[in-house]
Amino acid sequence: MIDQALEDPNTKCEIILVHTGANSLSSHSSRDFADLRNEMNDTSEVVSITILNQSGLHKSLTSGIAGEPINLQIGITSWGKKGEPFEAFYGQVSADQIADWWTCYRSRLFNKNLRSTLGDTEVNNEMILTLEKKPEHFWYFNNGITIVARSAVKPLAGGSSSDFATFHCDDIGIVNGAQTVGTIGKYGESKSIQSLSNVFVPVRIIVRGNNLSLEEEVTRTNNRQNRIENRDFVALDPVQSQLKADLGIEGIDYQILRSEMINRSDKAFDLVEATTALACASGSVRLAVLLKREIGKLWEDINKPPYKELFNPSISAPYIWRCVKIQRKIDLALQSVDKRLTSVKKRDPIATHGNRLISFLVFSLLPSNSLKNPDFEMDPKISDSLIQTDVDKVLSELAEQIDHFYQNSIIPTLFKNFSKCDDLVNKTKEAIPKDPL
Repeated sequence: MIDQALEDPNTKCEIILVHTGANSLSSHSSRDFADLRNEMNDTSEVVSITILNQSGLHKSLTSGIAGEPINLQIGITSWGKKGEPFEAFYGQVSADQIADWWTCYRSRLFNKNLRSTLGDTEVNNEMILTLEKKPEHFWYFNNGITIVARSAVKPLAGGSSSDFATFHCDDIGIVNGAQTVGTIGKYGESKSIQSLSNVFVPVRIIVRGNNLSLEEEVTRTNNRQNRIENRDFVALDPVQSQLKADLGIEGIDYQILRSEMINRSDKAFDLVEATTALACASGSVRLAVLLKREIGKLWEDINKPPYKELFNPSISAPYIWRCVKIQRKIDLALQSVDKRLTSVKKRDPIATHGNRLISFLVFSLLPSNSLKNPDFEMDPKISDSLIQTDVDKVLSELAEQIDHFYQNSIIPTLFKNFSKCDDLVNKTKEAIPKDPL
């Protein structure tokens, strides 16, 4: 087979050099490869050379995390064009096309959006009602969808007529209208896609070229149908994208987008779990109390604290995954505390309402520097039984401190008071020595 390939004049050869260096090849090594390529291509172009250093190798791995780019052929009726300052096309797209997109790609369509589908919200239920009762009114009642594409090309077929055209769109992302697309897609699955052929939806296709900042700005400013929450803008943070990519290489699915379909397993976790674990492991009582008060405050502004205290370039993928796994162990131990400890009635409300402060104290007993060490083997050293013992120890001591110093406090509000929690943490830490691992 090799001999036949070498004798075939149509055979092309690609030479790939992969190395883990951070820099490019030296001039001498590059010259060697260039000389080889020139020699082999003396009569025709049969050899090409690709060199992947550490950065290029990482990109080649992470490019497959979200799947291949989505390319669509979109048929648009009553279409028009806007040329400046950015090229864009607009018109109406039939809902059966949208249902086909959903069947083929599902939530991958929204990888560039602030969130995925949200399920049975009031707005989404109203869309279903319109599809069932007044399908011909859907265009009038819906804000439509916005698609950002690297390129959008209209073939010559059809000439200059604006009645109908098919646009070939490369590397698309639906940056507004996830609820519309998801609702139509699910409706088509439960009924029939053919029933949607006479339903039309407003559509815009914005051509970004290589302008990624345009894509981000369009995404940020074009979400208004369902209420935008602070956490939705987290999807625009490059740190989150890097964490998702790094975790994906290790086979861990980190789900950043708000969605009705959250998967939490031994190979998957989401933004809420990550934020909870990092706040409890932060060493800052203020962040743990803020977590208990209102987790959304931690995502209020992705450009400054408290968000930047939790998510910044110093937070590695292995560290965040370890913190999430420890947080899960703590939550599990708290759920079964009544089976282990006496005087449950006294401790149970503390375990419930003080869960984040307890978690904070348990993390303080663990070797935080080791958790950040890539070579640290967590599983044999930080076992379920160790966490369970620490949870019981912290809960018992915390209950004693509350009995002694805050006996008249209302338990649910006690753990949302920063000064009181700070005092409780200091007193509890003094009473519980930290065991070295």
